[in-house]
Amino acid sequence: MDVVPFEDVTADCAAAEGDGTLTAWKKAHRKAFAAACEEIGRNFDESMKCVCEYFDVVYRADGQ
Repeated sequence: MDVVPFEDVTADCAAAEGDGTLTAWKKAHRKAFAAACEEIGRNFDESMKCVCEYFDVVYRADGQ
């Protein structure tokens, strides 16, 4: 797990989440985070912290 400012999220974190490129990840998440911030009366800022979590798959439902 890494806690980093939005502006410092890495391409590895974006790829691990399945969003493809870092550019695509930032575009999608900037929009979502800005909307969430607006709901609570805050302005989105790229220095806000993000949690990047990584998991190991120990069992897949499809058996693979």
